[in-house]
Amino acid sequence: RRLYDARSDRPLIPASTLKVLTAAAALTAFGPDAAFTTDIRAASPPDDGIVAGDLYVVGGGDPLLSTADYVATFRNQPQIATSFESIADAIVAAGIKEVRGRVIGDHTRFDDERLFPTWRPSYVADGDVGPVDALVLNDGFLNYRPLDRDTITPDPAGHAAAALMLLLQARGVTVTGGSASGVAPAGTTTIAQVASPPMRQVVA
Repeated sequence: RRLYDARSDRPLIPASTLKVLTAAAALTAFGPDAAFTTDIRAASPPDDGIVAGDLYVVGGGDPLLSTADYVATFRNQPQIATSFESIADAIVAAGIKEVRGRVIGDHTRFDDERLFPTWRPSYVADGDVGPVDALVLNDGFLNYRPLDRDTITPDPAGHAAAALMLLLQARGVTVTGGSASGVAPAGTTTIAQVASPPMRQVVA
C-alpha cells in the first residue's frame, strides 16, 4: 500500500539513484560472472612477430580501463580497474614485436553521443563526469592529478590508442604508423583479449 505520494505524476530525469536500476539490469541481463572484453585485432595473425598493417584495439564498453598512475590518484584504495598495461602485456605475450601500421582505437560498439545534453555544464567543467564511449581510458580524463580531473578528451578511442602505442613502445614493440581512431574492418583476427573484473564487482 502507498504510504506517501508527492508529485508522482510529474516526469523527471532520473538522477544518481538510476545507478541502482542500471546495476540490477546489468546483473539480470548479463549475469554476475559476465565481463567486458577489449579485443586486439589485425587483418592477419602476426608473421614472425610482425603485424603487416594496422593493429586495432576494439572497445567492448569496459568502464574500468585504467592506467596504473590513474588508479593511484584515487583516495579510496584498492580501486577496482581493468589494467590498461595488461593489454600491452597481452600483445607482447602474443609475440608481436613490430606493427607496420598504426594502432587504431575502435569505439563503434556504442554511438557517438559522449556527453549528454541534459548534464549541467559544470559536471564536465568540474571533472565530475567524463565521456561515455565503448573505448575509454582513465574515464576519458587527460588531466588527472588528485582532485583535479578537469580536462576530458574529445576523442576517447584515439586517446586510448595513443596510450597503448606508448605502452607498446616502452615494451620494445616498434610502431611505425602512429595512432588514430577508426573502425576495425570485418574479418579481422583477434590476437589478444583482456577482460574486466566480473560484473558483480563492476556494479559494486
